[in-house]
Amino acid sequence: MRLKILAYLGICAVIFAACSDEQTDISITGGKDVQVHLDFRSAEMQEAGSSSRSSGEVVLSLGGGNTSSTISSLVDTRSYNASDINDATISNLWVFQYANGVFVRKQYFSKVDVADFNVDLSSNISGQTSNLYFIANVGADAFPNLLATEDAFKANSLKVTDESSLFPSLGYIPMSGCLTDLSIPDDFKGGKMVTLTSMLARVDFSYTLGSDIPNGFNLKYVRLVNIPDGSFPYVASDVTIFPANENIKVKSFDYEVIPGNSMTFYLPDNRRGDGSNEGGEVSGKSGIRNATCIQLIGYLNGNEIIYNIYPGKDEINNYDIVRNTHYTIKANITGIYGTDARVTETPLSNAYMIKPGDCIHIPVKRANQTTELGEQLADITSGWHSEVIWRDNSSLIITSNEDALKSVGFFEVKAADATACGNALVCIKDDDGNILWSWHIWVTDYDPDADNETYNNFTWMDRNLGATNDTPGDVGALGLMYQWGRKDPFPGASTATYDVESAAALRSLYAEGSGNTTYSGITAVSTFSRDNLANSTQHPNLFYISTTERKGDWYVGSNGTQNNALWGATKTVYDPCPQGWKVPAEGSWAESDFGNWDTTCGGRTITSVSGSWYPGGGYLSPTTMTFVNVGALGCYWTSTVSDTSAYYLYFLNSRKVPNGSTNRAAGQSVRCIKE
Repeated sequence: MRLKILAYLGICAVIFAACSDEQTDISITGGKDVQVHLDFRSAEMQEAGSSSRSSGEVVLSLGGGNTSSTISSLVDTRSYNASDINDATISNLWVFQYANGVFVRKQYFSKVDVADFNVDLSSNISGQTSNLYFIANVGADAFPNLLATEDAFKANSLKVTDESSLFPSLGYIPMSGCLTDLSIPDDFKGGKMVTLTSMLARVDFSYTLGSDIPNGFNLKYVRLVNIPDGSFPYVASDVTIFPANENIKVKSFDYEVIPGNSMTFYLPDNRRGDGSNEGGEVSGKSGIRNATCIQLIGYLNGNEIIYNIYPGKDEINNYDIVRNTHYTIKANITGIYGTDARVTETPLSNAYMIKPGDCIHIPVKRANQTTELGEQLADITSGWHSEVIWRDNSSLIITSNEDALKSVGFFEVKAADATACGNALVCIKDDDGNILWSWHIWVTDYDPDADNETYNNFTWMDRNLGATNDTPGDVGALGLMYQWGRKDPFPGASTATYDVESAAALRSLYAEGSGNTTYSGITAVSTFSRDNLANSTQHPNLFYISTTERKGDWYVGSNGTQNNALWGATKTVYDPCPQGWKVPAEGSWAESDFGNWDTTCGGRTITSVSGSWYPGGGYLSPTTMTFVNVGALGCYWTSTVSDTSAYYLYFLNSRKVPNGSTNRAAGQSVRCIKE
């Protein structure tokens, strides 16, 4: 059924009666208080543009390959049913006055009378004109700070912590408006009309499943991805990208699929502009950085299939979510796999990158993918549970839960804190408590597809695997440490500074999913049997010491031979890099890539890349698991073996060697390269 177009009521007269609930702050004196009369009206919500439908309804078709998939789109915010949202009433009002960009006064009115509205303003101060801003339905506590300049007011956002925070005033839509360049009181003779527009966009979304969907396909979730964490009362009319790319923080909202197959979302501005698909096919609208996306998430045979739908002014190339705009999207899914770029599958990986406050669904069938271990889970929907092993930031809150997803062979990991970054190790265990597989969770705002470096004809991440930043001299740039061929990380050093008298310590780890309890499980072991690959999977906390019998390796097979295929030029099942990235092969670096040694910060840069940084994170000794030369030596693995050793990049103040070789049991940094 086609949803009706949202229409805001026309002119809506309101009165704010002066009362004890009125709050007034005045910063500048000199002008006289004058009372002026205002009328208000709410603007009609505009329909999103569509190249093919003037009504604003967007119908998209996803598919290709063996079975096609068709999607049409429509959107809404689910904290409230659409019928619960009052789209015209003004329940409270803030009034801000600025003169020549400087704060004059702000006032809050909680009472509404529909007949008349009068407000006290400051008359012209030294001949200056004033700008007035009106914000309705955001609550009495929305503006606790002074906002001493007009620029500060425009940069101020109302925090979006969850969907209910979008409606701080009992389900009334937040609205805003402004009057500029006013001479007070002269410009108010006979009153003044103020038009208030919604600070949110409305998206109506519905979907259908076609008859060709395979048996067993389970559509479980709808997810809203990349919702800005702030709603701004004021947005300039000529703005393009908003919020600014460098400042935007985004979050996601999840919903279980409900009967009726339709829902409505209210969303703050997220204007990402156009992508690179101009003139292309609808199937090519596959997203750009931080663009708001509606995901339909389904499961089949242990795989997670995601249908990505991007609202915008058109169905080809625009990614703007604009306030006071109504988007209608209808989705019809007729297949599962195809060549459509908007249909993706959650990868089988050993490392997943998620943003603070976001989550990932992890497929447990990864535990069955190795030749060495064989099938560990005959039934991926039973006989296991998930746990958090450690975190490297006490502020990082990591939850693992399989209750809703176990029936499809997945579990959810969420970084619950909206700001904390860092790393965690999560796992699944069998009913006897044995670890079957473990995964590195890299909680970061870093997007390697958008921020990377190109040199020596390769594309590289601009930071070490597990790093929380790429700042020269900062301990957060060191990242994590790996023994060659192992998928599981060990903590980096607790300092980035070289100390000639004492070795750096391992960075502190914290037990389970939250709290300050220290995790003390990282242990160096020297007595273990051959053929210990399964043991290393069950014990990702054990750092295996090399011996002469093991040829400097942490692992040898039952016949005493090493495994040269744990990492490789083609990404392997033990590769520690996230999906789309891998450990670089020998020859990926050149000596000429690297600039001079930075004595102050302890590292080197790539000469052809502005702002690059390779920290000297030292290494974990293969015989003692103690750090060596942190801040004085950089050591980076390649995936290539060298006789009984493995190739690695190393550099210090006097040398830079892109093809050295060392014991595979050493713990060293990894810099991932694009597959």
